[in-house]
Amino acid sequence: METIWKWTLDELKTTTATDHPVATSGAITLVNAVYGCSLLKMTLSISLSKLKSKASIDKVKKLMADTEQQSNALSSAADSDIGAFQLFLASFDLPADTDSHKKLRREEIVQHRLESIRIPLEAAERITSLYTIIFDAIPMVSKNVLPDLACCANIFYSCISNLAWNVKVNSKKLTADARIRLTAAAGLHKNDAKVATKLVNKQVAKLLGV
Repeated sequence: METIWKWTLDELKTTTATDHPVATSGAITLVNAVYGCSLLKMTLSISLSKLKSKASIDKVKKLMADTEQQSNALSSAADSDIGAFQLFLASFDLPADTDSHKKLRREEIVQHRLESIRIPLEAAERITSLYTIIFDAIPMVSKNVLPDLACCANIFYSCISNLAWNVKVNSKKLTADARIRLTAAAGLHKNDAKVATKLVNKQVAKLLGV
């Protein structure tokens, strides 16, 4: 599959708004997360030239590198989510005229269903880790980009909520034990992000006096 990152924003918008979309809800969510990373990196980049000490400069450069690393991983996850969903749908078209075909078909469906759970769950964990970067950035960035940090937190929470929902839906036909375990893991990321988002907004509001 061709990567969606070669599409223009208009192409992504247009191809999604059809009855035969290529991008999944997970991929659209991950695109938003990647743009959240870009916004986070922007706040750090703008602030970098205003820093005086080498220690602060090195710290911000490290935060920028960590953000870029997560952004790249989330970019790949968006393509992977589309690929997993396409393979999941294709598995239903496999022949089922013999017992061996039926067995292979069931195995393919389960395999691609699990992949469609793994991708958003791992992505939610990656996005949750970005809050550490935000908290480290708050005392170091310029005051005029503090609202952008709060915006990053809000974007990331929305993304994690969507990914947790995808895990819940895609886990529906698994065993009860597997379903509970996977949805609980996704729920932990969502709860952590909810708490972190509130703290980020509170800290930013206090610093801005709003």
